[in-house]
Amino acid sequence: MSLMRSVSGVRGIIGKTFTPEIVVKYVSIFTKILKGKKIAIGYDGRNSGKSFIEIVKSTLLLCGSEVFDIGISPTPTILFAVKNFSLDGGISLTASHNPIEWNGLKFISNRGMFLNKDEIEFFF
Repeated sequence: MSLMRSVSGVRGIIGKTFTPEIVVKYVSIFTKILKGKKIAIGYDGRNSGKSFIEIVKSTLLLCGSEVFDIGISPTPTILFAVKNFSLDGGISLTASHNPIEWNGLKFISNRGMFLNKDEIEFFF
């Protein structure tokens, strides 16, 4: 199975299709399409979340972003934070309904919504 891509982001099996290298690649691309530097991040309760969120955070900081780490939180909380605190974007580390061996990145625009079709094309 390969990395799954959609308008909400990317998902894969940890250690196979979802790796630290994939996280760095996609987070770096995300910082290039944003029109700002203030980014909220959060993750779900999966065991891999804490390790991967550190990679997300480090990548964002190396790319010059200001990180607002919300910690363990559902994706709608990150959407809300981006919109209501006038942030430039957000990343939710989650694989949603997929099994525990999966994880993923959901990318959020400054509108507090997932990226639209035109914005997500930069990832593919």
